[in-house]
Amino acid sequence: MNNQKNSRLLEIENEYKIWEELQGKYANDEEFYHYISKKLQSLDEEADQIRREAEELQELPITRVELKPLQKISQLKKFHACNCIETWRENDSFTITFKLDNGDSEKRLQDLTIIFENRSPVVYISKPYSHNNAIIQVRGGAVDDR
Repeated sequence: MNNQKNSRLLEIENEYKIWEELQGKYANDEEFYHYISKKLQSLDEEADQIRREAEELQELPITRVELKPLQKISQLKKFHACNCIETWRENDSFTITFKLDNGDSEKRLQDLTIIFENRSPVVYISKPYSHNNAIIQVRGGAVDDR
């Protein structure tokens, strides 16, 4: 679970304690007690949602992608703007993922990654791969070989 979600869970926990104390103090005020109960329920639901999302992420299989330096312009012949399915930036790299049309039923992907090292970009291309092609899964922050 990332730091932002962990922080939010801690905030929810602290906020929950405050609302619980208020609920005890205002038990005789039916309208305010009802409002506090709804607030506590809302906080519970938000925390449950964050935990579910974290659990789902831990169950996702890893996709192996092997990058090699781009050698020839012909390696880009299957890349077109219409088959670009995803782009993302991470640290000093920029990656574009393309869906390849090989005529087979399996969805094949290929990445083009630009890494900016020492102010000079280096371009890498992956071998074609299928999504979730690895036999390794991340579970609770630990890697399991299956």
